[in-house]
Amino acid sequence: DTAVKGLNEKQIDALDALSFAGFRANQLAELSPEAVAGIKPEQFANLRNEALSGLKAEQISAITPETFTALEKQQLERLAANALAGLTAEQLTVISTNTIEGINQKQLQSLSKEALEGLTANQFLALDKSALGGLTSANFSGLQPEILSAMTEVDLDRLDPSDVAENFSNFVTNLNEVSISPEKVAKLLPDGWNIDSTGELEAPVGAKLTFAALRE
Repeated sequence: DTAVKGLNEKQIDALDALSFAGFRANQLAELSPEAVAGIKPEQFANLRNEALSGLKAEQISAITPETFTALEKQQLERLAANALAGLTAEQLTVISTNTIEGINQKQLQSLSKEALEGLTANQFLALDKSALGGLTSANFSGLQPEILSAMTEVDLDRLDPSDVAENFSNFVTNLNEVSISPEKVAKLLPDGWNIDSTGELEAPVGAKLTFAALRE
């Protein structure tokens, strides 16, 4: 383990991809973020699932986005939630939809608002619905308009009013008015807001209003 701790980025880069199958979680945890930055996709793909549990947030942040294209569902499931707090938008956006299915509620909760800005609509649709309970008031606003538009009533049932309260007008403006009923929106209304049966919103005095961008 001491020898592993001394590896640098160039030495990691030079290691045979198959040798990464021998890394244990405690050994991976000893690598510096600078060394982890040298891991290539083919090397990462050979890391055993249990070894991934050794990664920490600062190491996750150092991994190149290209390397995350090799992340598999079973590997993602073994990453500690507090480690995923280091994930960036550039890394998240390249993770395959098959892999993103493996993210759980606690892991999603740990993702920053900035990281969630990289989530695509296809990735969102691939998420296990049970994971959506991990969205919080701290990271929900990172979701892009196309994701809000893709939300279904089942998705809304997983949300808490506090998740959307900070910028409620942006949230509700981007919902799909065809597939979302006013009744579902009503359950998420912040204090002072009202909605009638036609979907007409009434905002409280002084509310922060956001209008949808014009679409071609």
